Amino acid sequence: CFSTALVLIVLLRLFQVQQVVEWYNKYTDTLKNFELWIQSNGSTWVSVLIIILNYALKGVIPWFPLSCICVAVGVIFKWYYALAINAVGMTVLFTIRFFWGKSFGGGNAEKILSKYDRAHTIVDNSKLGSTVILFLLRLVPAMPVNSVSQLYGTTDISFWKYILVSLAGFSYKLFSFTLIGHNFFD
Repeated sequence: CFSTALVLIVLLRLFQVQQVVEWYNKYTDTLKNFELWIQSNGSTWVSVLIIILNYALKGVIPWFPLSCICVAVGVIFKWYYALAINAVGMTVLFTIRFFWGKSFGGGNAEKILSKYDRAHTIVDNSKLGSTVILFLLRLVPAMPVNSVSQLYGTTDISFWKYILVSLAGFSYKLFSFTLIGHNFFD
């Protein structure tokens, strides 16, 4: 994708097709208007509540990628507020799925792990190995957040240890997505 975008940019600069230049100018004007609208209307307490509600809904109904929420928050708020809002939202999401796992079991993740005794023993251990594995699972980009949270709800890890380790493991993604959102219009 990056290579294709680079080739297109070079070709557009070389040939200066008038229709494409007009479309691009219209596109950038639309983005600037959108940015001004977000800056003037976006950062309110109502926005924060809607964002937290989105995180809570994501804990129950996985309706769109988590990265989209994080990036959108980075677009709306200054990066340091956005980072705090995203951390609170992730805490809400982790909490909902953790207690979902306590109430209803580990779901699909537990079914898969039950086929591999050694893996289930490592994750089920509430000592240091469990927190290390949790931290590593939060670092892996493709690991589903809800499944891991629900699975850890079935273990006897303490809730606060679970939240702190989850946030620590997920922090680099939160920071990255927030900064992407903050620099969205650059």
